[in-house]
Amino acid sequence: MGFYLKGIFTTNTDEKIIISAKKRWTNIRVKTFKGRVEGLGIIGPSLNSAKSNQENDNFQEINYRI
Repeated sequence: MGFYLKGIFTTNTDEKIIISAKKRWTNIRVKTFKGRVEGLGIIGPSLNSAKSNQENDNFQEINYRI
């Protein structure tokens, strides 16, 4: 079993990056992480959560652009 993930990961945790990403791509998930390396991940919306064909198309476009 596996999964497909398309996202952006960075060690820069500047809030401006999060704000900019949310303006550019709707329905994304942003997670910060800490440990040996601190950073954040910007992950496209899950196609499984789309409620319509149009929303699925929109989510695919967002994932493509990321």
